[in-house]
Amino acid sequence: MTTVRSLLPLMLALASCITHAAAPDTPIARAAAFLASQERAGEPGCAVGVLQDGRWVFKDAYGLADLESKARNTPDLVFGVASITKQFTAAAVAIAASQKYFSLDDDIRKYLPEMPDYGRAITIAELVYHTDGIRDHGRLVGLTGNPKQYETQAARVALLARQRALNFEPGTQYLYGNGGYLLLAEIIQRTTGQPLAAYAEQNIFRPLGMKHTYFGAGTRGTKGRALPYSRTKDGWRNTDGEAPAHFGSGGLMTTLDDYAKWANNLFASRSGLAGGTALTKQLHTSGRLRDGTAVHYGFGLRLNPYRGIEQVGHSGSGEGYKALAMMFPQRKLGVFGFCNNGVYAQEVVMAVADLFLGLPPQGKAAGAESSIRLTRAQLDRFAGVYREPELRLPMLVSAGDNLLVVDGDAKRYEFLPLAPTRFRNEENIIIEFGGPADTALTLRQVEGRKYGSGVFARVQPVSLTPTQMATYAGDYLSTELNATYRFSVHQGQLTARIVEQGADAKALRFAPLLQDEFYDLDNRMVVRFKRDRADHIAGLDLTNQFGWIKDVAFERVTADGEAEQVVAWSAQHAVGFGEDLSPLKRVVGNARVLAFGEGTHNASELWTLRNRMFAYAVEQLGFTAIAAETSVAEGWITDDYVTGKSNAIDAATHGVFSWTAASFEENRALIEWMRAYNAKSTTARKIRFYGLEMSGSTRPDGRLLVQPAIDYMRTVDAKRAQAVESQFSPLLPIFNAAKWLDAEPSKQDQLVIAAQDLVSLFERYQVLWTAKSSRDAYQRAYRHAIASRQLVAHVRMKGQGRDIAAAENLRWVLEQEGPKGRVFVFAHNSHVAKWRMLPADDAELHSTMSEFIHPLLGNDMVVIASLYHRGETRDWLGMFGFDNQLRKVPPSKPESLNGVMSRVGKPSFLLDLRALPKAGPVRDWFEQPRPVRNINVREEYNQIKPAAAFDALLYIDAISPLHPAGK
Repeated sequence: MTTVRSLLPLMLALASCITHAAAPDTPIARAAAFLASQERAGEPGCAVGVLQDGRWVFKDAYGLADLESKARNTPDLVFGVASITKQFTAAAVAIAASQKYFSLDDDIRKYLPEMPDYGRAITIAELVYHTDGIRDHGRLVGLTGNPKQYETQAARVALLARQRALNFEPGTQYLYGNGGYLLLAEIIQRTTGQPLAAYAEQNIFRPLGMKHTYFGAGTRGTKGRALPYSRTKDGWRNTDGEAPAHFGSGGLMTTLDDYAKWANNLFASRSGLAGGTALTKQLHTSGRLRDGTAVHYGFGLRLNPYRGIEQVGHSGSGEGYKALAMMFPQRKLGVFGFCNNGVYAQEVVMAVADLFLGLPPQGKAAGAESSIRLTRAQLDRFAGVYREPELRLPMLVSAGDNLLVVDGDAKRYEFLPLAPTRFRNEENIIIEFGGPADTALTLRQVEGRKYGSGVFARVQPVSLTPTQMATYAGDYLSTELNATYRFSVHQGQLTARIVEQGADAKALRFAPLLQDEFYDLDNRMVVRFKRDRADHIAGLDLTNQFGWIKDVAFERVTADGEAEQVVAWSAQHAVGFGEDLSPLKRVVGNARVLAFGEGTHNASELWTLRNRMFAYAVEQLGFTAIAAETSVAEGWITDDYVTGKSNAIDAATHGVFSWTAASFEENRALIEWMRAYNAKSTTARKIRFYGLEMSGSTRPDGRLLVQPAIDYMRTVDAKRAQAVESQFSPLLPIFNAAKWLDAEPSKQDQLVIAAQDLVSLFERYQVLWTAKSSRDAYQRAYRHAIASRQLVAHVRMKGQGRDIAAAENLRWVLEQEGPKGRVFVFAHNSHVAKWRMLPADDAELHSTMSEFIHPLLGNDMVVIASLYHRGETRDWLGMFGFDNQLRKVPPSKPESLNGVMSRVGKPSFLLDLRALPKAGPVRDWFEQPRPVRNINVREEYNQIKPAAAFDALLYIDAISPLHPAGK
């Protein structure tokens, strides 16, 4: 059987012959004349095509494809189609679902675990149908004021994951946007193992023969492609390459011929796609809300009638590229227009569609004629400000010559009267006014786009004096955007600037609407200030782009000019740190010790970065060992594995002694890398693993230290080993922190003496015992004996001896590594800090390891602290009194060191504090005590003097829990 699809190549080849050979006064001739009338000398334009019964009956173009070379647009050129991309993304999702990569009913957090739990699951299908409530990623990026930070798909997904709220409860509303489709592209990549571009090429473009269709902002060069342009006050700007490298919601490049293959396949009796006609039918079937209400949107396709005729289609609006596809299944007609002039394609494409549908022209295509004529007095009664209550969106209406000018939609529109209270614009959007004859009280969106409820009530904007307006002035921080908005009153108007943009920040100008509510139509923003119980302004909610982003929360922060200077200085000096670790070399220099502090325990990002930093330190900087916040005993077991003396991976990672070596994938990755490195090393020297703790920090137990020492003594001096065992035997039950406090003082004294005697024996017989065994065996047993003495001191000092012991052990590690050895230290910030942290409860300051070792090393020791801002965590081992359920880590306090660093505007960076100015407010700020986050699961803050405690700061925006091995 011959199908429409099999004849398509021949039909397309004959199309250009049909376009200009039409008889006069036919739809073809009138369409050609209309497009010719749109031509403007030296300007870009559009390409338009019409399919009838699966074949081209009209294809034409006007305007320039390249303003520099003067090359003209032709129907065969490649154009960007912006949001028309969504139907291909959705088709890829449908195909992937049919291939069992996932179910459309799956919770998106199954594949995007970093997304917050909003209290009700969001399904993949809800992303497809725009019923998910996810905020629009493009608008969020604009609100951050730092678009360069979000040029990749990964960065934008992370931005969406930072949003603490949705626009609405999933499944209860339909609201078009781009955020959900970005997440669909990410789900495709994570489940199929292919980026959306590759998956679509394999499953859609290649099967349909779409040889000139691809994802990317012109990444295949300019030949054969219309360049995108936008008009500015200074003329035309080439926007090629301005679209960021993220796909799903946009980014598709195609031609009219290629798109015709896709359109014909949508309604063909046999489909060229996996899943067949059942799948293509699914694409143009409406989604539904959870209550069963149809949303008139399918898989990236709008299903709204056009002037009473069934229509399937979509529009697209990008950086210079605009597009519209209109398909009329009952008429077997398709009308498509791709433009490169930055002007919405609706007016041109709809005018051509009207010709082939046999409909009377409308809007500008009809010569700006109206069905009726109204007097200025009749029109003036509609003039005013209207507000949609659900989204708090304003519409400003003013009267003209037999028209109304309405500002508040996608652009400023002119509406012509159809009836005394009914008006239509050139895009066939119809509005209607209701109320008394003398004054309109409501504006209702009847056809076309609707925002919120679609009903706008007339309001009287409040009038505020400059003094009243000044009460809103101040800095407002959004942790969801990592941005601070500074409001002030300028020339009697409330203005705002994004602090992170510095001197380049443009002013956002707000006009009062209602009490505590302001709007900026130029930027499509509405802000509503929030008050506390004392009626003081405490923050604001921001809504943008017709509700695509609703109620982004801002907290009013204390005016702190010094902190703003700190943010500005830090932004200037911070170096991005992630894929490229080379900045570490400049910070470390020739130091023998690099102490990397973790801002909290159990964070996957910190441990993974630790692994990469240590590998870089070994391979690029010549480091020879890592010394971690884990027990001496555990360190030896792990060292045996990484140096090849043992094959017991579980013993090295199973958490026998402390949390640090618990069985997590991140730790396994580290020690497996060390083992592999040592195995392939051509030198005799191996990289080593050491523990710095005298025993497990959460379960200090001296028996684990004494027994290995006694076991060794049995091999070199059995008689003395028996004597030591007899001395310790009655004391071991109290040799841990829990039992010590209840023990009799005489027993405590006996244990102190026993531990000291054990060390003395090892020191007295060092030469003899070493000769009977080996230097390594002796040192191993001796360090266990030392650790037992350290543990006695630790428990006797009520927990104050831990860092003294760690410093002593680090000094020994350096001795073992020799003068050419370099050691990477990994422990909590509170241990590596050179300045004592003040606990949150103002208790006594605990000493730090670096406090004791740094004076000996000076510039030979560099301390880098890690900071984090938000995320999720687990108390895996219950060490802090919590179960292991997933817990949210809320954004840092704005005034904390973490909070201030979060405003620098980079997801991860390294900041060298040794580069601070010699004097001034920035240095003063870093030299004063600042709150800093401690253990995340307890959500506590300590006080620290950053410049005194650390040489550098390593900031990471978000953390997540460790991954248990094998899970």
